[in-house]
Amino acid sequence: MLREIFIEIGGFDEDLMSGQHTELSMRLVPYLKKNNLKILNIFEPLIKVHVHEGARIRHNADALYSGTTRTLAKHEALFRRDKRKYVDYLQLAGVNGVRTKRYKEAKKYFWRAVQQNQYKPQLWMRWIISNIPILRDRIWHTTIRN
Repeated sequence: MLREIFIEIGGFDEDLMSGQHTELSMRLVPYLKKNNLKILNIFEPLIKVHVHEGARIRHNADALYSGTTRTLAKHEALFRRDKRKYVDYLQLAGVNGVRTKRYKEAKKYFWRAVQQNQYKPQLWMRWIISNIPILRDRIWHTTIRN
């Protein structure tokens, strides 16, 4: 990505604890389409990834919850146009809400997912489970793994 485009779309959201690359792409892709710019694949590694022992963001339910809910709030209009992605994010917020013991908020996110697709049994099941403490805690392990 050209540095100028990166700066113009606002760079990474420094307030996000997780999902920075995904959120950046949510702003980048519309910008590219609007300006008739293309995304091309380069079949050559351009970065070096250091895989380390220890804590990872993907195992930090607090970071995942915070990043997901911030992205949902920030891109509400975009999510409304892509119902599948919206439902996925609502469910992710719900699961990580349970894992961080934000039960009331988790139930609300699961319910919003149900409202998007009332004919999908999986969404109803997740909402029902979120209302039954023994099930939700067993299924989504409320212990935060940092």
